[in-house]
Amino acid sequence: MEKSDWILIVDDDPGVSETTRDLLELRGYLVASAGSGVEALDLARDRRREWAVALVDLVLPDQDGLELIGKIHGLSPLTQMIVITGNASVDSVVNGLRANIIDYLQKPVAPEHLIATLERALERRERLLAEMRFQQAAREWRLTFDTITDVIVILDRESRVLRVNRAGSELVGLPFKDIIGRPWSDLTGLPAEFLSRRP
Repeated sequence: MEKSDWILIVDDDPGVSETTRDLLELRGYLVASAGSGVEALDLARDRRREWAVALVDLVLPDQDGLELIGKIHGLSPLTQMIVITGNASVDSVVNGLRANIIDYLQKPVAPEHLIATLERALERRERLLAEMRFQQAAREWRLTFDTITDVIVILDRESRVLRVNRAGSELVGLPFKDIIGRPWSDLTGLPAEFLSRRP
């Protein structure tokens, strides 16, 4: 977990909220708590904090916990949602799973169980962030690769096309999908020996 990542506790029971906060802070987590849905949304809108995980009670004084989870998710899609409740019905569990909740914890929660669940949520979030960074880097690479005006072709050991930029596609007059996997010599008329020469 990054030092700037925060855990949001949403529970209208001050005792539960304070105990949970103390437990998490003792383990080095940055924690904020809210006693209502309105308070939680105000915190979720705070862009100075990156909300890694939200621990949300289903029964709040001003709104339904599942509804609140949907709103928080809309503001912060990568925030991992964990429900901590004393009132988990089968319907609420099913609806929660549809609402991006990754786990349900029944009150009272054993501290070690809470920490283990929180760590799984943080690991899941890190995987999602890594995947997003990879996809962004791949998009940037493709954009750069395709905007280069010189022909760039990446070939495998048998001189079949693995990747070609837009200039290469225009050179042979075929769309990307019709080029990939074909021998470059077949597409350009260059002899295969020419392509296999090494400096």
